[in-house]
Amino acid sequence: MLHILPPPVSTRIGFDLNTIDLTNEEEFLWLKALIWPEHNERLLLFEQAADYIKDSALHLVEGDGAQLISEHAMNIPGESVICIFHTHVANQIPKEAQKQ
Repeated sequence: MLHILPPPVSTRIGFDLNTIDLTNEEEFLWLKALIWPEHNERLLLFEQAADYIKDSALHLVEGDGAQLISEHAMNIPGESVICIFHTHVANQIPKEAQKQ
């Protein structure tokens, strides 16, 4: 059986208008409080993701990712491939900004 491994990740950068530091207990608890009490699976996934983030090299940048990505992409190693991932919030971005 052939096992294909994903390429190694050289750099992780997160852009957000309001970054949240999960190593800060107050910010962690605030974000956790946004999960509805009956959503046990979401709570478990959040806690697992938070633990992963606390132990991972992730650089968070506060600001408009669409405006900042070019500047930060220049610092990515040349042999790396840039992969952009976004969440469902993209539908909240004005159409003109989406085009940019």
